[in-house]
Amino acid sequence: MGLMRREQRKNLLRAIVNQVRRQEYPYEPREKKEIDWSSYDRAQINEVNDMLCMIRDAVDAAWRNLEASMGGEKKPGLPPVPVPDLVKAILVQQYFGVSNRQTEGLMLLFEEKMGLSRPFSYKSVERAYGNRDVKRLLDEVFKLTQLPVLELETDQAVDGTGMPTSTKVNYESSKRGGKMAGFEHVLTSIGTTYKLYSSVITLDN
Repeated sequence: MGLMRREQRKNLLRAIVNQVRRQEYPYEPREKKEIDWSSYDRAQINEVNDMLCMIRDAVDAAWRNLEASMGGEKKPGLPPVPVPDLVKAILVQQYFGVSNRQTEGLMLLFEEKMGLSRPFSYKSVERAYGNRDVKRLLDEVFKLTQLPVLELETDQAVDGTGMPTSTKVNYESSKRGGKMAGFEHVLTSIGTTYKLYSSVITLDN
């Protein structure tokens, strides 16, 4: 019975694909919406500022939730860079798509805007990716991004992709060239209405 249903689904999928290829599939076009160009202009103008403020506020809120349980052990030498500062640096780095050294420069530029405690080097950014406390705080930030639409988003789209382990590689060009080193394979789920990622799972190891 299960095998028959599977074959029926396969046949249905093949029929739909063939309809699409022959341009015979009965599409129901979406109603065209007017573009609010004034809102579009404001969004473009304020994008960077809004993103930096959102990163700052989200990380600070997540840190307030976790700070009491993340005391950390004291080690000799200079005090470590605060975990919230490192998380802000990582998120800013990913937003701009720049190297660790360029991220150090951005943190100097946006130190006051991001509410950083002090300057730190690109090496601190590099080491942050292996810091368990950083990962834990990033996970908390990720959870907070879901709260506004938790009861509103009903449909999810799932896809697999490759996340670069270096800013020097590009998934699509590497895929075409058959060289897939330098990527972590991930499975993602994104809400189809509000376009927020609800889950990102690393498949390697």
